[in-house]
Amino acid sequence: MLISREMMIGFLQEADRIDIKRLHFGESFPLPGYPLMIHKMPRILMPLTGEKRIRFAENGRRNDRIFTPGEILVTHPSGWTEEVWDMEHRMISIVFFEEYIRVIYIDHNGLPPPPNGPNIFFHTKYPLNQEGRQTLGAILAANRDHKAVRCNFQALMSIVLETLENQSSYLSRREMEWDRVLEVLQANFQSDIVREDIAGMAKLHPAQLSRLVREQKSRSLREYITDLRLEHALDLLKQENLSIDAIASHCGFNYTNYFIRVFRKRYGTSPAEFRKRKLR
Repeated sequence: MLISREMMIGFLQEADRIDIKRLHFGESFPLPGYPLMIHKMPRILMPLTGEKRIRFAENGRRNDRIFTPGEILVTHPSGWTEEVWDMEHRMISIVFFEEYIRVIYIDHNGLPPPPNGPNIFFHTKYPLNQEGRQTLGAILAANRDHKAVRCNFQALMSIVLETLENQSSYLSRREMEWDRVLEVLQANFQSDIVREDIAGMAKLHPAQLSRLVREQKSRSLREYITDLRLEHALDLLKQENLSIDAIASHCGFNYTNYFIRVFRKRYGTSPAEFRKRKLR
């Protein structure tokens, strides 16, 4: 894995030369029916060459689609995607975190196993600027493929490119370690993953992982995982056709009664009562 601002600028310039054929929008619902990575921040997936299979939710149904250059997936916050690594392709992914922008490049040969991380990545030192946030907000609010939305998307890509060109600063080692931890946790908070597994995937010592979570969130690792599960539960409660049992399971709670008890302790009400109040 290589950190390279210059190479990433080149890949963004390559993406900018590709004519947009179709914009798709990844949404939160319907759920895939099994635990899967939930992206808390807006994200762009864009193949540069070859074919890229992605499963995602759009317009109230699950999709399994092969993307080719010019077809782009923009995911809403808390939208889910499942990337399938069965075709040769080159791609970029852009994630708009609150503190910075992460851009990654993957060159996959189409053979198993899935890649263990990107080939090249770069993190800006600062987040998307105000103009960029407004442009991204307009794209997500439209939530459909349209000429004006494509123009906004091209403008957003230009802003991201300018951001990389103007920000040569890297994240510190500590900041990159925390980003790796966040990515692992967001991908696995629904499972029964243990500290040693998380540390291994984040390439940290387990004790170092615990210290980092405490330093960043003032909470233990287990407490922070519970935070992520409860935040996800709030999103799922907006889906009226999901039972409380299903929500507990999707959030990683093995027992519904325990989920209800933890939820009540945090929010002062049961999940069912919370849903009734929010849906009135």
